[in-house]
Amino acid sequence: MKATTPEVEEVEVTFDWLNKILAEIDGIGNIKNWKAGKEHFINETKRLEKDGVPMGLLNELKAAGANWIVKFEILSKTDSTPTLQDITEAKNVLEKTKTKMSEFDTSGPFWTFRNFSSAVNGISPVLKAAKGVEVFLTGSTTSITIDAQAKSMYTTYLDSVINKLNTTAGHFADFQTVSKLLAAREQNFHHRKYHLSYGLPNGASDVSSLSADVLNPWILKVIKTTSLKTALDHLIEISAHLKKIDGSFEKNAKGINKLMGFFDPISKILNEADKAKSGIQGFNCSKPTTIPIKLNSFDKFYNNLENIDNKLAVLKNLTDQLSRLAISPGIVQIYDEAIAILNEVAGDDKKVKGVIEKFQSYSQKEVLNDHIVQINGLTDNIGSLKPTSIKEEAKKANENMKALNDYQAKMNGYADYFVCLQNQDKLKSVFKALEGLNRIRNWTTGMTGALTDGINTMTKVNGIKDDLKALQKSIGLLGDLKSKETDALKDFKDAPTISENIGRAVQGLAEMSLALEKRTDVENKFVDIKVVSDNKANVKDSGDLDSLDDLTKLSGSLQKMYTSLNNFDKTVGSFVRSDTFANQSGIFEKAKQVAGVTDDFSRMIVAVGNLKQTAVGGDADKLEEIEDALKTMDSLDLNFTGFHKDFDESKKSLEELDVFFAGFYAKFQPISATVATGQTPPILRGSPTVSIQRPWTSTQRGVKKDSNALLIYGSIAGGVFGVTFIVVLVHVGLHIWCRKWLVYHYCIKWKATPEILFDMFYAYVNNQLMALGDFFEIPENNYGQITYRMYVDLRDLALTRFLNSPDIKQVASIEPSDCRDKMILLEKGRTVLKKWKGRFANSFFHGNEVNMPYGIKLILTEPPQKKSANKNSTLEKFFWVAKQEKTKTIIMFCKLEEEGKIVCDRYYPEKEGETLELDRLTVKCSKLENKFDKTLIVRTLVVKFDTEKEFSLTHYALRDWAIGDYPSVDSLLYLHECIEKDKSRAIIHCDDGCERTGQFALGILFYQKLKKSQKLNFEESFLIIKKARYDSIFKSQEFAFAARFCLEIVATRAKLNDEQKEQYEKLKCGWEDIEIGCVQEKKRIPNKLI
Repeated sequence: MKATTPEVEEVEVTFDWLNKILAEIDGIGNIKNWKAGKEHFINETKRLEKDGVPMGLLNELKAAGANWIVKFEILSKTDSTPTLQDITEAKNVLEKTKTKMSEFDTSGPFWTFRNFSSAVNGISPVLKAAKGVEVFLTGSTTSITIDAQAKSMYTTYLDSVINKLNTTAGHFADFQTVSKLLAAREQNFHHRKYHLSYGLPNGASDVSSLSADVLNPWILKVIKTTSLKTALDHLIEISAHLKKIDGSFEKNAKGINKLMGFFDPISKILNEADKAKSGIQGFNCSKPTTIPIKLNSFDKFYNNLENIDNKLAVLKNLTDQLSRLAISPGIVQIYDEAIAILNEVAGDDKKVKGVIEKFQSYSQKEVLNDHIVQINGLTDNIGSLKPTSIKEEAKKANENMKALNDYQAKMNGYADYFVCLQNQDKLKSVFKALEGLNRIRNWTTGMTGALTDGINTMTKVNGIKDDLKALQKSIGLLGDLKSKETDALKDFKDAPTISENIGRAVQGLAEMSLALEKRTDVENKFVDIKVVSDNKANVKDSGDLDSLDDLTKLSGSLQKMYTSLNNFDKTVGSFVRSDTFANQSGIFEKAKQVAGVTDDFSRMIVAVGNLKQTAVGGDADKLEEIEDALKTMDSLDLNFTGFHKDFDESKKSLEELDVFFAGFYAKFQPISATVATGQTPPILRGSPTVSIQRPWTSTQRGVKKDSNALLIYGSIAGGVFGVTFIVVLVHVGLHIWCRKWLVYHYCIKWKATPEILFDMFYAYVNNQLMALGDFFEIPENNYGQITYRMYVDLRDLALTRFLNSPDIKQVASIEPSDCRDKMILLEKGRTVLKKWKGRFANSFFHGNEVNMPYGIKLILTEPPQKKSANKNSTLEKFFWVAKQEKTKTIIMFCKLEEEGKIVCDRYYPEKEGETLELDRLTVKCSKLENKFDKTLIVRTLVVKFDTEKEFSLTHYALRDWAIGDYPSVDSLLYLHECIEKDKSRAIIHCDDGCERTGQFALGILFYQKLKKSQKLNFEESFLIIKKARYDSIFKSQEFAFAARFCLEIVATRAKLNDEQKEQYEKLKCGWEDIEIGCVQEKKRIPNKLI
């Protein structure tokens, strides 16, 4: 695959330089036309020169603080003699400080440029163009042009590469099919028996037993016919093939998956091949005249802008601290109480002594004084910056504005060339193809090993191809199968509902059995529950206190549950082989007597985890035991009351089974059939007469039991499983004729294909769009307006539910020194540091956990910070969380600096091979890759705490998702795939862990919920993410983008037919036109806030 000639190599070098240029100038358009933006920039710098930064409030606060420090010393010293005037002046200072702090808090941002984030950012088009020129001048020293002969030669070379790769690619689908099949086999089907299997969790062995089990004496007694076996005999041949195939497969997919990783660059080349060739042939940008653009006067102008930004950044940091002081919890009440005490003097000299004594004994006076001293310190620091100098810098910049005009003029010679490059729409395909080609060239011996492993796996699969063909033929014959027995099965239209009802009821009994099985693990660890009360006095967090109070009462609830389970166990006797299914419903009725437990165990786990950090000696070990017991309980479904409806429904379903099989029996009897003496007459359809007996003895003294997990499972195996099994047989027939109907109406039993998932997504969204369009009389083709309206309404409904949720009342205490911003942090699901003592000042970490279907686990958090004034470093905490959670994936949706300010301190090395030294921690970048036109940087980080074992993880930094904007969906799809493969808890952050992080997490949750349950409920998923990160997903467009992301996941995994492609384009169009739709909606209802 190497370049065959120097000419071919030179073409690739040229396109590499073009890629670098485009990376710098992307989005600037024609620099000659940057006029309105420049005019706005000039107006903003003139505004700064004229008005400066507003110092009025700050100066008043500074004066008030200085006065208070003097007065507090007089009022608080026991040997001083304050006067009535001292008290009055102190009270006035407090009132003024309180008022001015309130005004400062509500006055909005201290200073911001309009429409750009910083002075330097205001001239970003010129700076980007200059960077493009710099790269061009560097590249032009080698080669940056391509003549027609070189284009033709390289296209020929690319054709030869594609021909070679096409041979390999022809087998992609085969390898991928086997990879997916083996991956599916690695899943533990027993753990998803009730929700995800077809009722045949043991696979081939279950299928092979179907035909034999239908002749079980009890089953025959109930259904009174062997005709059901006739309908299912064809499965015997299928089960034989399945058994042989099942024993031949590999136990895991590691060998073939390793090979699949090498196929990715091949796919990249082939997918972009045609566009790449067109991009090469169509490249026709004339090389501009090389003109140096260095200008000393512009360097001076640029320094003025940098000085403005640096001073504004420091000023913003200080004023942000002041804003946080203004809203310190409880501080207003302290001011009011102190003012009330001082006000008691009421101008009377005789009351001075009493008021002073009361003030000196006021418990919060030091807190009050510290608050004002901090205010005074911040205002002093602000004053030392000399904010008026910012006006002077702005004045210098305005006086030197000619330098900006001259600098822009120097770049006009490159403008046409840059416009041409930006208009070459197929250049990106060239870059992607070259990226894939370079990856193939860099393959090492690892490819040989992967190829060997993959071929070995495929050889084993190839060895059973005859069995697979035979199995395929046997399954195909099912569709053509036609007999009076199979026709009779098709009449059972209610089979999905009946099987679901019985399945859920059986699941309830299984949960009870599991609770008994785990009883010892739970009860023994609650012996020392008193340790919670003994250590609770040190707990300050109200949410923790409430949870610990509930925990101390939990033993009583558990005892009640286990007593009721034992009583139920005693009533479960031997299985009664009655002649109706309905007679098995007694066990479900009795199960309703079992008391369950509905406490919030996950919240208790958090509280106990926090309590452990303050406990000493053996108490910490006892709390560890209690925490383990709570984790066990959290893994169980102990809310047995939630199954009562299923228990009731199962009785009706069992009776319906009797009715069906009575009719099934009748269909195979002669019309003149007579009933022999002693024979049970058949029950004909339309006139059921089901005799219900009592199959479960009230007490079974002396009955021998096999285990302490009661006879529930034994009874299920002998009776209820038999019932479920019969319904499964019916489903085999239904599966042949109406699989898609089952997916839509009975989705917990059949796995939906990607195409059906797309249909479900489209139906859910489109139904709402059409209903809203009709209701608001919005034209049907106004996709953007209807889409915007839909997500406004969804957001409003969901926000209302969110704000009324009790979960948001449990707000965690914030450690200002250990977080960047004053973002609200909810208690539920917040990340708790473990074994942190001696390493960090406290256990606080501003992050929340989110658990999704299929094992996807996330921590949504803000970016880490380095140590600074009044701030602790959280860089080490960030990696400590990664260590304790065994994290393998970190995703970063922000840059280190955005809109002119630092939003994330560097916590990883920039280049491959570099090491970042932190406090008792080293982070090394062992590998670095660029993906998606260098918008996604992938680093492998090796992390080592001084006394801890080294670990590694992958860090993904996405560079094209600006604040308030949206990235390429391709990179998000790739990140979603990475998270799906990762079974550890991934850490995700942006500049605040809310806006971009929340949208990404919500889009994934939409898809995972759809895939798991084949149902969509945007509102419910929204609530899950909002309860994890309070400040996420406030805008309707953010809500809509999460749904758009989900649409792309669904669409890219399906093979869409023409109708589905049109549906996809419709939904996509709605998103792309959503901003236009926003404008249209605001015109339609101009006086309403939307």
